[in-house]
Amino acid sequence: MKPQTGSSGSYQPGLSILVMHYNRPWCLEVTLHLLNLARSKSPCPTEIILADDGSDPAVLPHFSKFPCDQVYVQPNHSHNPGSYSIFSTFQAALSLAKYDHLLFVEDDFWLVPQGFHDVGKNHGEGLLSCPDFKHAPQTINGALDLLRADESAHFVELARGFTNSRYPSDHTTNTVYEGVHFQRKLHRPDDAWYICAWPHLARTAEVAATTLPLGESPWHGERTLTNTRRQKYGTGDWVWNPHLCYFVHMNIYTWRENQKNEYQGDAAGNLKWMEADTTDVLPKPFTAVRNFNQKLLKKYLAGSLPNDLDALTHTSILNYATKFHFLKLINDL
Repeated sequence: MKPQTGSSGSYQPGLSILVMHYNRPWCLEVTLHLLNLARSKSPCPTEIILADDGSDPAVLPHFSKFPCDQVYVQPNHSHNPGSYSIFSTFQAALSLAKYDHLLFVEDDFWLVPQGFHDVGKNHGEGLLSCPDFKHAPQTINGALDLLRADESAHFVELARGFTNSRYPSDHTTNTVYEGVHFQRKLHRPDDAWYICAWPHLARTAEVAATTLPLGESPWHGERTLTNTRRQKYGTGDWVWNPHLCYFVHMNIYTWRENQKNEYQGDAAGNLKWMEADTTDVLPKPFTAVRNFNQKLLKKYLAGSLPNDLDALTHTSILNYATKFHFLKLINDL
């Protein structure tokens, strides 16, 4: 296979996994653990690059115990507010990549290797799943095979399933790699979220050659990047989705801290799924807690918020987060 070339020169055949993180080490530790279990089954060389987007300096020493190959730490934003963005952090970390395919993951997406059905932005089935690596399809390997086989494909999304009506696909394009069904995602001109920051696989050289919206906020920057990619790849169907969703969004952390709109809370103050039916609340009730993530961070740095990674694959993700993370704050609620 001919090596790709990009901003950092030639890329070797393999997979670079770039994980973005900011001030959620308890969450990141689980993300990395699950990704390492998955890459142990990869037939190609892999690496994990941790990209820290300006976390509290007290977090940084903890990175040495995390299972990753390279670490990029953005200078703390508080020293020079407004001068950095998540996109500059991503660009700097991307320059470290040595393999020709890139899997992008944020620290609040946990791998569910067997997959689950997502409905709208509702990942309830994923939260209630127990990660099962023994009986899981090799979805990441299948996505790599797809990109290698089809030059017109530029992204494979792994946190969106094509059975989800929110992301319609072309059923006539169904193809199978590593036992996983994939379909082309339909590109609608008015769809602002044709491709965004959720976990996805792409060719490293293509990602490195794309102009990033440096200095923009994540929200506005993702929209700018969507338009940039449309100009680069055209209006065709160049994104593929698998049958199921393979990363559960652990946004119960951010929702609990920021109950901003009608989708995130019911009349009783309990959090519920965005864009779900008004009666469809989270499987367990969680109310908003001011400065919730800061409280978690304080406990983690004090050593009172340890992960039990062996327990992770023996219980549901929601039960794990509840037992090892949420209940540690019981005296603060």
